Amino acid sequence: MKRRSFLAGATAMAGASALPWHLATAADTPKSGGTLRVAYASDIHAGRFTLNREGPPGYETFWVSNNVHNQLVTLGPDYQITPDLAESWEVVDNGKEYIFKLREGVKFHDGTDCDAQAVKWNFDDMIKRGKKAWVYVYFNLMESASVIDKTTVKITMKEPAALLPALAGYFGGVPIGSPTAVDKYGDKWNRNPVGTGPFTYSEEEYQPDRLIVLKKNPNYFKKDAAGNPLPYLDRIDIQVIKDPLAAMTALRTGQIDFLQRVNPQHVPIMERAKGVVLKTAPERMPLVCFMNMRNPPFNDKRIRQAIGGYGLNRKQIAQTVFQNKATPLVSILPPGVQDYLDLNEMYPYDPDKAKALLADAGHGPDNPVEFEMILNNDAPFFADAATLMKSQMEKIGVKMKLTMMDKPAWLDRFLRKYDYQMAMEDFGALVDINQRSVSFFRGAKSNYGGLESPKIEDLTMAWRREPSPEKRTEIAHDIQRTFAEDMLWCNITGSPYFQAYRDYVKGYHFMNQLYVYWETTWMDKA
Repeated sequence: MKRRSFLAGATAMAGASALPWHLATAADTPKSGGTLRVAYASDIHAGRFTLNREGPPGYETFWVSNNVHNQLVTLGPDYQITPDLAESWEVVDNGKEYIFKLREGVKFHDGTDCDAQAVKWNFDDMIKRGKKAWVYVYFNLMESASVIDKTTVKITMKEPAALLPALAGYFGGVPIGSPTAVDKYGDKWNRNPVGTGPFTYSEEEYQPDRLIVLKKNPNYFKKDAAGNPLPYLDRIDIQVIKDPLAAMTALRTGQIDFLQRVNPQHVPIMERAKGVVLKTAPERMPLVCFMNMRNPPFNDKRIRQAIGGYGLNRKQIAQTVFQNKATPLVSILPPGVQDYLDLNEMYPYDPDKAKALLADAGHGPDNPVEFEMILNNDAPFFADAATLMKSQMEKIGVKMKLTMMDKPAWLDRFLRKYDYQMAMEDFGALVDINQRSVSFFRGAKSNYGGLESPKIEDLTMAWRREPSPEKRTEIAHDIQRTFAEDMLWCNITGSPYFQAYRDYVKGYHFMNQLYVYWETTWMDKA
């Protein structure tokens, strides 16, 4: 039996060791107390906090959950796998078993123990729900979770396979919630999340479309390098400000401290703003035009290739909408993601070729392709990109209707009901190709586009089984080419992500939309 042991920070994702990021030494001495005022463009979803056991919650809800729950392992600021609830772990027989040693004495917000039995319950619950849980496809090679002792839990796989990247970096993997609270609240458990995280969520103070409140967990188990308890903040007030100009003005004038997202078109203004810190990094997220392949017109490969391939002027959208801050993108992976492959030459802008494909599919001036695109008001550039795309479609004889919606309503139609023909969103900040595979499997809750590709499923499983990084890269490239050949996934551009906050906000680690953690954040002001 071969064993590999991992303590604080040995990583399968980045191949390096580091101290857990929450223990990093700061140049300034952190100050405790205060309320961080944050602006979201959209409210959290009505379904609230499902621990990834149902449909996806949307990023706004996910970022709140990041601060209410912990995982077995998480990502550090350099995307290395680091301890969270587990202080160490062993990989046995090349990934046939994973043994996690839990921190002792960790309590849920309700005072119950976060021990091996509680961790097992969370994994059992996710596996029991199967494909109803939107992250289940990451764990379909998992066989069981078992308790070795009060602080040791073992995950057994059906065969040797990668597990740690999914636990650490894929939309929170399996967040650990209190089994007692789920039982106590019954069908309202998702509105009363009880985790182990640095903050508690206050359902009593929640005001729909106005305010989300997080309060300090006084019994949080993590400490800083000097031994001081985390978190530093007493409270986080998340205000819903849908107007991006109003949100930007609120930050510049000090009415809020932290702007969750800056519209790319406003970046030049924020770069000149006094007392404001602006953060960004290479694109990990694409701007996507999801084509629902379950129904016409996008169940026809020729129409997908015409509309999502040759008829789409990606370069024009990148230049006009993003002022060249985005990368034109055919590949399913954005350029900031591991193993990205540039496939833009596969679909040069060619309206004549697009028209020929449409004609071959039986469409022309007397029988044009018509479809509706649904988009949400979370980011202004969605409307800008969609409007420009509509004008491009007109040039190839396609009629495109735009329907703007609030984010929660859009999530219902797109993520839960699949009630759409085309949907626009910048979707899913990624670590690697396997994280995108949440949408690759037939019958899965997260198969939003209606993908039916045994080849892609087989390639994905081969990636998970393959221990060689070089061979994984080859498989990732094969997956990207397969998607592009039949236009099974329509990316338009990369989607650059910008955050901004006042310069007195300290200790915050920008993670390019993968996570939002405030446990080490503090404010250097009176």
